[in-house]
Amino acid sequence: MGRKSLVEERREEILAAFERCIGRYGIDVPLERIAKEAGMQRSLIRHYIGNRDEVVEQLMARIAEAYPRQIAEAIAPEQAGQIKDVLDCLFNETIVATDWDAMIRAVVSTAQDRYPQAKQRIAQMMETISAHVARRLEELFPQAAPELCYEVAYGVLCLVQTNESMVWLGLDRRHTGLARASAEVLVGRLG
Repeated sequence: MGRKSLVEERREEILAAFERCIGRYGIDVPLERIAKEAGMQRSLIRHYIGNRDEVVEQLMARIAEAYPRQIAEAIAPEQAGQIKDVLDCLFNETIVATDWDAMIRAVVSTAQDRYPQAKQRIAQMMETISAHVARRLEELFPQAAPELCYEVAYGVLCLVQTNESMVWLGLDRRHTGLARASAEVLVGRLG
């Protein structure tokens, strides 16, 4: 496989810097701060990606592509053979980059007016992840109806996302165990 082009390298540097900035300063970080974090001039951000909204959109595209794939790989049968392994994986704080979570929370909280395309990407991404988890539940519980597997998958993911939001707000990590226990109750509906 060949080396990445300069354009691809610069875009990756910019988006990685933006992720780090969001984790520290929030989504409203100015392009100047992103440029400083990336070790380049602001004009290069405009040249390689565009304006601020385009930087947000490009990062959301990157997250929306990578996050579902990361979840699917983590809960695959060879990685997570039993339902316990799947839940361990979903409630594992290392599966999700915290800067991605911060980005998603920031976009969701401001998306209606400022980032409608990013909001749509997040919705599509969550739908894809729900479908991945539902398919894995169907494999683990072949006697359960696919609709019920999807319902449980969606509920479990809601617990995962809400738990991460609460931890982000400063709640103690012990609450993760409580959310996971609730997920186990939901999964119990499958058999």
